[in-house]
Amino acid sequence: MALAAALMLLLHAQPKVDAVRSALGYLCAHQAENGAWGRRPATCTCAAEPRRPAAPADEATRVRVAALIRDMNDDDPEQRLRAQKAVAAIGAPAIAQLQEAAARGEVEVRWRSAAALREIECATTEDDVEATGFAILAFLGAGYTPLSKDQIDGVYWIGPVVEKGLRWLIDRQRADGSFGGKDAAADAVAALALSEALSMEPKSRTGEPAQKAVDFIVANRASDARGLLYQGMTLKSAELSELNFPKKTGRRVTDALAAKRGDEPSSIFVMSAIQLLKIFTTKVKGSLDFSGIPGIDPSRMEMETIYVVSLALFQFEGPGGPRWKEWNESVKRWLIPRQQQGGGRCDRGSWEAAGTRERLRSAAQGALSREIYYIYAIEK
Repeated sequence: MALAAALMLLLHAQPKVDAVRSALGYLCAHQAENGAWGRRPATCTCAAEPRRPAAPADEATRVRVAALIRDMNDDDPEQRLRAQKAVAAIGAPAIAQLQEAAARGEVEVRWRSAAALREIECATTEDDVEATGFAILAFLGAGYTPLSKDQIDGVYWIGPVVEKGLRWLIDRQRADGSFGGKDAAADAVAALALSEALSMEPKSRTGEPAQKAVDFIVANRASDARGLLYQGMTLKSAELSELNFPKKTGRRVTDALAAKRGDEPSSIFVMSAIQLLKIFTTKVKGSLDFSGIPGIDPSRMEMETIYVVSLALFQFEGPGGPRWKEWNESVKRWLIPRQQQGGGRCDRGSWEAAGTRERLRSAAQGALSREIYYIYAIEK
């Protein structure tokens, strides 16, 4: 986990295994030009976005799409390109006909139809606060900062990748300290990224934005378990980054999260999140309840749950704990073989997920779950 509190500020050791670097390489390759994550890059050849119900096309639109598909095989190369761009601009109503052409058309029509479909897919994705925050945390958790001089895959300079991501969050921040994320968890993850960056570079420009983000969290407590977890993690990071907030706030967030146990009594995510925040706020492990954690095999968990369970167990037992060691081995056996591999593949370094945004989140959270261990240089 990148969280300074979770790792006691031991964030500067470089990851020693390819699983982490491969995930970071995927994130580098899928960062938007403006520094954010979430949007599908135009060059992306990963699996298609989840199919939504196709927008109905009226007869006039169907006729126009059919004509443009024919024009993509015109003798004039400029006309072929114009037709490709025009059919892509029609968007969702053209999808069904383009899919048919991509499967059964002439060679030129097939690849141009596929390119138009990718363009339509890109237009349906957008920059995302939460995905950007998690991606930055994954780089910070591996010890990288905007000042890092390292490269990944001999192509991506990591320092500028982190710098652009942080700059996008800072530029997006609103006057009240929020980021316009889809929910409280998204804003908290963005705040956590700024606080973590500050912990690694205490004199960086992230100080004021991080303070504003923490002020927003203090004034706007989440109402759901996931939002409360990331708010609590942000407050602990803020404490170690020497940001200012009422000291009772962390305990109140923890208590509010503990009250959510009744809503989801069987949720391993919620159980682990509660114990994790209790460690951060009370610093007394004797009152913790880790019965039922992890509970099930990691192969049956979402990536985020794996990440939170890993963090909670590590904080509870440390690197030598028997429960942690057994859990870590089971995660390693399941997670690493399922990471996408193969030279030249666009999805190399990610884990299978539905759509660009989910692949980005899974890559970042997968890296974070492994960084918990690797940063302590236990695994050879």
